[in-house]
Amino acid sequence: MSNEFRVVAVDVANRPEGIPTSKWIEKEEVYTVIKVDFLTMPGVQTYGFQLEEIDLSDCVPYTYFRASRFRPFTEEDALIQQKVEDLLNGDIQEYSHIMEEEEMSYDIEEY
Repeated sequence: MSNEFRVVAVDVANRPEGIPTSKWIEKEEVYTVIKVDFLTMPGVQTYGFQLEEIDLSDCVPYTYFRASRFRPFTEEDALIQQKVEDLLNGDIQEYSHIMEEEEMSYDIEEY
């Protein structure tokens, strides 16, 4: 049984200099948490996430992302993600009525 779960990045500010930009999280991107640990550093005690998509093993001492940089991935996120994937894959039949309604509203406004 897997304990992995998905999260969405919400706080991308203040990237530590020890983590290159190529390994930094992107706002509103979805990531998979593969490990959670309680981190104790001078003056800070917090949870940290290791992500499937980004390997920080060569960025010591920054081998985790602060958990507070993320929010849980929700059912609504999954629905939106599926709709976007459908559109990108050319499956626009489901959405064609929306486009037709928009075209009609423009036609009415023009006259």
